[in-house]
Amino acid sequence: MSRRIHCKHMKSRAFLVLNCILISTLLLWLLTGCQRDIVHTAAAVNPPLISASQLSEVSGIAESGLHAQRLWAINDSGNSNLLHAIDGGTGALQASIRVAGSSNIDWEDLAAFSLDNQHWLLIADVGDNTAQRRYGHLYLVPEPDWHDNQPPAETQIAAELVFSYEDGARDVEAVAVDTQRREIILISKRDTPPGVYVLPLRLQTTSQPLLARRIADISGLQPPRPSDRLRFGRYSPYVAQPTALDIKLPTRAGQPVSAVLLTYKHAYLFQRPGDSDWRNAWQAPRVIEVPPMQQTEALAFNRDGCSLWVTTEQLPAPLYQIESGLCND
Repeated sequence: MSRRIHCKHMKSRAFLVLNCILISTLLLWLLTGCQRDIVHTAAAVNPPLISASQLSEVSGIAESGLHAQRLWAINDSGNSNLLHAIDGGTGALQASIRVAGSSNIDWEDLAAFSLDNQHWLLIADVGDNTAQRRYGHLYLVPEPDWHDNQPPAETQIAAELVFSYEDGARDVEAVAVDTQRREIILISKRDTPPGVYVLPLRLQTTSQPLLARRIADISGLQPPRPSDRLRFGRYSPYVAQPTALDIKLPTRAGQPVSAVLLTYKHAYLFQRPGDSDWRNAWQAPRVIEVPPMQQTEALAFNRDGCSLWVTTEQLPAPLYQIESGLCND
């Protein structure tokens, strides 16, 4: 009898151990398997540094559609209404151009795109830390160009899009343009989960304010961890907040449209099939490692989409190029 009891006890113990292994495996899968994979980036030892005092709070960057290695940059609230051109190879300031007819309440992101045989820049005046602004403003500017190292002192806006959100004021720092669908995508910063909003892309000033519709919520962003406090200090609870967005159209038929979303800690790659909208695209992203920086708030695809430009608000600001993961498969 005692031998049977002992055997029964051993079987129960083995069953318990097996259950623990299965549960541990399931938890590990839930923590890591839901993320498709992680793109590990090797940070450059000596990246170019942005050191010009005119670029003390870079909140948005975009790669030029006219000149390789030229980046456009903006500063956020408390700064002038200036577009800054940067040499992507050296970080040097090439030009500062005033955007006539605009004001910088809180410029938070910048997008470059081509449409109707014109290269455009979209300046997103959408920052709203206390969620009190009645309207956001988007300024559309033909991309400035110049010759003989004589940039213009000023450029004119071609259109101003004034808009509100259908569910009330939002703080937004992540804005991008999808020319395939002629839509502007905006992602809220301080919501949990972040909300995805869309506006129609118009190239003329509208007579009435537009309404940004909330079409989805973001899932798959890695939450703050206890170890984040060593790197981010008192800002560690906010490491998953979106700070920049860019969209890259496919180069071949059948490829998906890609969106990369920046937070203070990581970047995330989302994709949608070319024949669908963005509603179901914001889940299970590919995680992209970002070199450690304070206040990482600016990001853009490079021309071929294989890498990303990333920098920070604090000077001197390292200007990193990191792999996007789009060209690794």
